[in-house]
Amino acid sequence: MEKINEFSYKEKRSEFITYLFLTDDKEEAEKKISEIKKLHHKARHALSVLNLDNDSIAKEDGEPIKSMHLVLEYMKKNEIKNKLIIIVRYYGGVNLGQSRLAKVYYELALKILNL
Repeated sequence: MEKINEFSYKEKRSEFITYLFLTDDKEEAEKKISEIKKLHHKARHALSVLNLDNDSIAKEDGEPIKSMHLVLEYMKKNEIKNKLIIIVRYYGGVNLGQSRLAKVYYELALKILNL
């Protein structure tokens, strides 16, 4: 699986690390998600989204939002396929609120798609 891009973003002491991989295999994507979760085992969440021709993944990993499902809809609408996005969050002790948190995840996903 080819890593296309990666970047980090901080807001209110939380750190978000966003990854973009190229893949056309859901099992390979699930393995990569597990690898990233192991790599960042101290992180609170690792959200992911993938749009394939015949399948998809959209996981919020316990976050009380639907950002990855919204990103999946964006990817489908714009025919963006075979790109796996994983966003890892290290919680910094300050709550962002659900609406701000959802917006941050959505914006980070769109940013990495457009880099």
